[in-house]
Amino acid sequence: MEKTIKVGGMHCNGCEFVLKDTIEGISGIKEVRADHKKGTVTIKYESEKNVAETKKAIESEGYKVIG
Repeated sequence: MEKTIKVGGMHCNGCEFVLKDTIEGISGIKEVRADHKKGTVTIKYESEKNVAETKKAIESEGYKVIG
């Protein structure tokens, strides 16, 4: 399954790297694409539990999940 999450606070490639690295550490995440220009993180995941964990991880890094 795939989901795109709108994220506030990403400003550069470094932000993309931080989120990608953090989210890839979550069990059940297959792929992560972060785009600071669009303000999105797209994940391929195994279960809805992975989406909730991803949102927590994004916020733990100081970014804001929008919607």
